[in-house]
Amino acid sequence: MDSAGSVEEQSIHQFGFEKGISVKHLFRFFTNNVYLGQWELARACIQELHAHACVLGKDIHEFVAQVAERPYNLSLRSESVNSPQHLSWLCLTELESKRTGSEDGFVHLKEDLEFQLLLLQAGGGVSKDILRELYSYQREQRQSRAAQPVLPFGSDSLNYIKDVLYSEPALGSAMICHLTFKHKRYDWNNEQLQRVYIKCMEDILNNLQGTKQQPENLMLEDKLYSLLALFNPNTDMKRLGLNDFLTKLVLQADAKDLPLNKNAIYSSLLGRDDPFLIDTYCDIENKVLSNSFTEKHSNGCESGGEPEQIEDEHRHIFAVAVCKDRELAWQQLYLRCLKQEKHFIDFEVEAALQMIKTGQFHNLQQLFIAPELKVLKPMVLLMGWKYCHSCTSARNLLTVLWNEKEDEIPSALQQACKRLSYQVDLVQWCLEKAR
Repeated sequence: MDSAGSVEEQSIHQFGFEKGISVKHLFRFFTNNVYLGQWELARACIQELHAHACVLGKDIHEFVAQVAERPYNLSLRSESVNSPQHLSWLCLTELESKRTGSEDGFVHLKEDLEFQLLLLQAGGGVSKDILRELYSYQREQRQSRAAQPVLPFGSDSLNYIKDVLYSEPALGSAMICHLTFKHKRYDWNNEQLQRVYIKCMEDILNNLQGTKQQPENLMLEDKLYSLLALFNPNTDMKRLGLNDFLTKLVLQADAKDLPLNKNAIYSSLLGRDDPFLIDTYCDIENKVLSNSFTEKHSNGCESGGEPEQIEDEHRHIFAVAVCKDRELAWQQLYLRCLKQEKHFIDFEVEAALQMIKTGQFHNLQQLFIAPELKVLKPMVLLMGWKYCHSCTSARNLLTVLWNEKEDEIPSALQQACKRLSYQVDLVQWCLEKAR
């Protein structure tokens, strides 16, 4: 009888308390869905519960913040909420979307959650010790004081990061960003992390085989460009081996077999706050291409003869002069002028005067073999005349740089050259008679 009365009492409608009972039922529905991992259903209740905070007797935003801070054992796993970290992240995201102010105190928690989620996403089949080491490093260094020592990464951890970066560049790069800190005491570890990029890209370069159109090579190239876009060293990383790697990249871009797409490389290196990497790449590219150009074109000449010994600083100018591909030659000369901030005539005249001083008249002749450079001959003749200390050298200089039949030379210079030629012949005749 009593039990029947209690059931009847519970079923009695409580007039005037409909709103309070409805809000409590809604809160129960919210907590049930959180527990079952049905976040979208739970999320749909938050706005209404917040509007009736006085009736509920608690601020739903504060409750969500507490769940975000301590999400463990509060929810069963589901497809949308498959870990406590996911539940915490969803709660923080909801607080941010409402701009309640509660999320301001969870900046460090959010960073911590981001890294935990990255480890969860990439952690399949990896040792728990490695995950623990990386997570402990990220958390301790973020909260540590400057006096505490910074321990280097273990080789197993670096190999794990490399495997993740190679298989999923975006995921691996996000992990590296969370493990990178700006203070100088982290320089060695930061450099180790950037070296992981280089190792991955070197592996890709070594794995390129066969023809360019093979699907495997196309996939490797795309991955290389993705890694290159994420690669972010700085000028303080002196032991990184950056120049050696970029040299390999430049050589592969110009390789006959499986050349890389230069435009894709440039695109990957551009768009950064610091132009250090693109500047370094361009400097190395210019140096490598300049050396290759010089080596190819300075060992011979169009007349078929071999050049005499040329000083290294003038070999490039000699190569520019004798190169049959004039467009390529002027491109090389233009880059040299930009780098050294000098006019191309300065290079040409300096090389010519040095050849006159050392008596390299065969090389001097080749230096002006290009039609567009012949107009410089009279000027070089006048400037180099004072370095001729014998009739033989003077005659050789005239032979190389002056041709009486050339119409391009102004008449005044023609007359001056004729007088010089006459004087050389006269001195030569006098010397022969005096013997």
